[in-house]
Amino acid sequence: MRTPARIRAAALLALLVACDCESETVETSAEPASPGEEAAPAEATPGGGPLPEGAPLAEAWRYASRGEANAHPAPDGLVHVAPHGVVRRDGAGEARWRHEARVRSDATVRLQRAGELLLFDHGEQAHVALALEDGAVRWERGDWLEAQPAGAALVAREGCALRLVDPASGEPSGPRFEGERYVRPPIGESVPETERCRGMPQVLGRLGGRAFVAEGSDAGSAIVAVEAGEERWRASLPGGPQAIRWTPWGEGAVAWSVAPDGLHLLAIDGQGARRWERAFGAERCAPGPAESALRVFEGDLVLERCGRLARWDADGEARWEREASLPSRLAGERREGLFARVSAGQPARPIATVDPASGEERARWGGCSECSVYLLEDGFLVATEGAVEAVGAEGGPRWRWEVDATPRIAGELVLLTDDAGRVRVLEGSSGRLLGATHGRFLGAASPRRLLFATEDAVLAHDL
Repeated sequence: MRTPARIRAAALLALLVACDCESETVETSAEPASPGEEAAPAEATPGGGPLPEGAPLAEAWRYASRGEANAHPAPDGLVHVAPHGVVRRDGAGEARWRHEARVRSDATVRLQRAGELLLFDHGEQAHVALALEDGAVRWERGDWLEAQPAGAALVAREGCALRLVDPASGEPSGPRFEGERYVRPPIGESVPETERCRGMPQVLGRLGGRAFVAEGSDAGSAIVAVEAGEERWRASLPGGPQAIRWTPWGEGAVAWSVAPDGLHLLAIDGQGARRWERAFGAERCAPGPAESALRVFEGDLVLERCGRLARWDADGEARWEREASLPSRLAGERREGLFARVSAGQPARPIATVDPASGEERARWGGCSECSVYLLEDGFLVATEGAVEAVGAEGGPRWRWEVDATPRIAGELVLLTDDAGRVRVLEGSSGRLLGATHGRFLGAASPRRLLFATEDAVLAHDL
């Protein structure tokens, strides 16, 4: 999908500082927006004015579907719950396979993706595992299963306990991970006594055939590597299981947590073996922002702790450490050659570029409060309450629209979703408004065809 413009400053870090359906039908005759309806390009400098509503995007096809959350991206298309089962479609809207199932209109249905499996609950208290490739039924189970996190593993929950599920057989396997059960006292006469769980175990991810589970209590957690139903190794990190974070890193990952005495890291390689353990920022933070964060940049780790910034290599050794010239924390998602940081405590948050070879600040741009940064291929987007502005990698303004919306970057496109669910699609380089629609963006079947899901349909739009 991408043909990114490679920026000259590929080694810059951008920092934001103290910144249900009766039948299944297809439609293919929607008219594209006429040229006169398209919004004019945004100005190349701030002051582009209010963003127009936008002409409807040309609709290539539409099929009935059950629930916005029950549609998932698949290679070259999508998979969704139709009125009579599960269907996988290609980018042209053609069905690659169908799994027929009785789906009552009043039933609560759920479709989850777990790697190359789809977990389908059609409201009859049964889970059917389907192969993503061909829709073949692998197994069925009647108890409660879920995919976590983001489909890395299947788990079965039993009260406050968790067990991994073998994706080949659907049977629980390996250790039983326990959370703590406690009784919450009644609240007045309206809320009765209830049983609750604390320290609930969570699956962090999967590497090299091994699943990684965090279990423990608020006092500390164990990271447990499980393979073929057997525990392979474990390591400790401070904080409760729900506080452990997982960041993919090359072929491996870093499990990490934040404690009063620093940011603790456990590096794991692509085969699921332990690489190294380190702590960053061991001193307690001085009064002021105490956030910690970690991001991956050009194969290295970029760390933030109490306003101190560092870059570490694959062996866990620091390339450099610097006191940030402005107190901040890392934020946003990685893009080629750029990074973002956000901090609290100042009314205006300028954006700065930093030389990653040395950690030295190179330049600053503008200022905003209560703003977020979303990273483009060759710059970044600053979203405030009421405006979205694109800035070049060198800090120069590119375009600006007055709109209260949440951005999403999709290659060279910017999608802006407002509180009413309206999605406007913009050309990222110029801010030109290409059109608008409603729904959840699933991905692109091609550079000019975008896939969306609504509560009652899946559909494709052409640009």
